[in-house]
Amino acid sequence: MRSAWILGLVGLVGCAAAGPMASARTNRAESGQLDVAGSLRRQLAGHLERARGCFGEARLRDPNVSGLVRVGFTIEPDGRVDDVSVDAWSRDEEMLATCVRSRVSSLFFDPAPPSEAVRIDRTFYFCPDEQGGLCRLGGARPLGGEASEDLLTRIDAGLSARDDRLEACAREIGGQPAVLDVRLEVGTDGRVMAGQLRESFPASTGLRRCAVGPLLGAHIEGELPDERMQVRYVYRLGAVGDVRSAQR
Repeated sequence: MRSAWILGLVGLVGCAAAGPMASARTNRAESGQLDVAGSLRRQLAGHLERARGCFGEARLRDPNVSGLVRVGFTIEPDGRVDDVSVDAWSRDEEMLATCVRSRVSSLFFDPAPPSEAVRIDRTFYFCPDEQGGLCRLGGARPLGGEASEDLLTRIDAGLSARDDRLEACAREIGGQPAVLDVRLEVGTDGRVMAGQLRESFPASTGLRRCAVGPLLGAHIEGELPDERMQVRYVYRLGAVGDVRSAQR
């Protein structure tokens, strides 16, 4: 399945030399650097497809799996990959993060960056629904502690009741789908009292305006903790029928 790829490849910038006698050498050097940059992008696309394959393995365990992964790594001048960081958000996040880290750590780039290390950061997600509308990524969960399956189910049900409002906002704003990562504050009465958008992918999406407002007032039924509860809610939002964003 296709997934949205958000955040750009760190650019490789060539330096121009001054003087007419250096211009031919400069053009060749710049051409070579552009060839390397293009090759890196092509290699990166193929290599990250392997990392995305970890979602396929997770789906074998759970057909409804969804999630968000942020991966960063450095391509060294010798082509090796170093300094790998993975942040996964999914019901299967430990196994997912382990799989992605293992696959990324074994990558090799040839040709590699010509003179210095290049840092790559990517954020990608997987969702069973390819229609471009609303999809919860990894499920909404309280922060700071374990939660029972019953509580997780009730949180999902309470937030799902606001799906129509979120989708209506997306249709009004328009544009490409985006991933929104929000924190919600749930009172002891089960009402969503406040919220904050922590991140969006892409960062400049107009759908940021829809991130929290439609969720305020949502109600979580049943027994809740005695103190206010902080809930992380990550979801993809887009007007149903929009073409998915392939890359910023």
